[in-house]
Amino acid sequence: MAKQIAVAVIHGIGSFGKRPGNSATLSFSKDLARLVRTRIDRGNAGQFASRVAWREIFYSDI
Repeated sequence: MAKQIAVAVIHGIGSFGKRPGNSATLSFSKDLARLVRTRIDRGNAGQFASRVAWREIFYSDI
């Protein structure tokens, strides 16, 4: 099944420390993703991973 939801979480103010090497590795949006995952997976276990493309975007270092 193709992803049905795309989420781009943008971090660009100040410094967050070392930036992850992979945009799929969650850092600053980990808690938000966990909350959304519990809502989507409620009654449909495992649906988050197959339905949601979640990426973090950093631009503060540019």
